[in-house]
Amino acid sequence: MTALPFAETSALVTGASSGIGRALAVELARRKARLALVGRDAARLAETARLCTEAGAARVETVAFDLANVEGIEGLVTDIERRLGETPSLVIHGAGVLLLARVDEYPLAEAQSLMNVNLMAGFALARALVPRLKQKGGTLGFISSGTAYRAVPYQWAYAASKAGIERLAEALRVELAGSPIKVRVVSPGPVGTDMLNKPPAVGSAPMLSRVDTPPSPESIAPQILAAFAGSRVRTDLTMRVRVIRWLSALGAEPFDTILRRRL
Repeated sequence: MTALPFAETSALVTGASSGIGRALAVELARRKARLALVGRDAARLAETARLCTEAGAARVETVAFDLANVEGIEGLVTDIERRLGETPSLVIHGAGVLLLARVDEYPLAEAQSLMNVNLMAGFALARALVPRLKQKGGTLGFISSGTAYRAVPYQWAYAASKAGIERLAEALRVELAGSPIKVRVVSPGPVGTDMLNKPPAVGSAPMLSRVDTPPSPESIAPQILAAFAGSRVRTDLTMRVRVIRWLSALGAEPFDTILRRRL
């Protein structure tokens, strides 16, 4: 029987206190991984750790840490290495925050915090871990979004951060060519998480990305891990994301027309 991808590996998962990050952590736990889980909410992170232990994780370490503190990420990685006794072979930047707001109402501090968590933390993790993984080898896995191809009204900051993740991964892949480090990006499309169902908003800014029956994080976690382990450098999990990518290649006007009709 063929082993599942990342069976018995060591992994660092950000955003592990909920949503896709939690689902990926639990799926890795089923594969007997040694886990370092990072999230802001200590109580919810502890619940993820409990689920991972019950699922069969070989080891679970939790670090309550706000990734908006980009300057502290080098120390975070050092702490995780100390706790695990090794550098994690799989690094998943699954943390992500969203705030819905008109551009002229978007709080500056919230925009900066979002960029730090979604984009700059991914950069800081790569900056800290690439030198450590050049001898050992490993995988850097990033969660992106269809908004990386085309921004949706009221989500400009989230879209910009995910576009930045795509560009970061593109640069890393070329810079690391010939090294034992793989860089992979997955765009799952809308998923049934709190971010989709109960997003924070300023005023009456609506969520235009909502769908009627989104998949659960648990149902797509195996697909994401398979994509991180596969040969394709980036993967769109749903037809919705593929259509967004195709339409975006036609220029701005088709999307502008579609989005105006939804306002």
